[in-house]
Amino acid sequence: GLQNEWKTIGFGPRKENEEIWKEFRASCDAFFETKKSFFDTIRSQFDGVAEKKQALIQKLEAIKTSTEWKATSEKIVALQKEWKTLGNAGHKFEQKLWKEFRAACDHFFNAKQAHFSEQDQALAGNLTAKNELIEKIKTTVLPEDKKEALALLRDFAAAFNAIGFVPMKEKDNVFQAYREALNGHYEKLKLEGAEQDRMMFQAKMDTMKASPNADKALAREKSDLNEKMNQLKSDILQYENNLGFFAKSKGADALRKEVENKIAAAHRKIEDIKNKIKLLASN
Repeated sequence: GLQNEWKTIGFGPRKENEEIWKEFRASCDAFFETKKSFFDTIRSQFDGVAEKKQALIQKLEAIKTSTEWKATSEKIVALQKEWKTLGNAGHKFEQKLWKEFRAACDHFFNAKQAHFSEQDQALAGNLTAKNELIEKIKTTVLPEDKKEALALLRDFAAAFNAIGFVPMKEKDNVFQAYREALNGHYEKLKLEGAEQDRMMFQAKMDTMKASPNADKALAREKSDLNEKMNQLKSDILQYENNLGFFAKSKGADALRKEVENKIAAAHRKIEDIKNKIKLLASN
């Protein structure tokens, strides 16, 4: 460099040589001081970036074993975006930090992939099991005894519910096939009166529990029953109000009797609805 070239030039007059040397030395010192200051600043910046990246790695390490897949995925993606905004941590730290950061990310996402791969296999197995059960329901010949037949159908419903979830794209088709298979048997039983109403409602509940949105279906059923009960109570009040308008006559007595029968029927329906709501609560 210039310092080596200086040495090859040789000496000048003593007085001038000393002054020129001091001037040259001062220029060199100023340069090296500026250089040192520059690289100190760069190192300080690198150290700052490295410190921030190390903090991100610590955050990753704290959540990499989480099984809250959706929420944790969002957090890690946010950390990855933040990592990109920080810049380079310098040759001394960057590769080491990146390897640690990448390893923590891979740990979580590999575990997530393994989990959902296993889940997909389980869902596929459930689909096979449910389809096999549906075929069994279809081909089963029910016992002649109604109680035994109903018990068997309830066993089928319990078995179907116990199998678990199927792939999302298959759930509606599977549920529809199951419902048709089960309802086909209930229709053949030729139940009558209160027995028919009670057993068909129980069958309906068993079917709802197997539906893709069981909780919502059961809650909606309860809401519908309460709405029907409130309407019946309103009808009873209206009927009772109408009774006051009937004069005493042969024709009026017939109308009165008809309204009283409607009131009694409405009360029976209300009791029936209350029993259904109790059944819903117990399932």
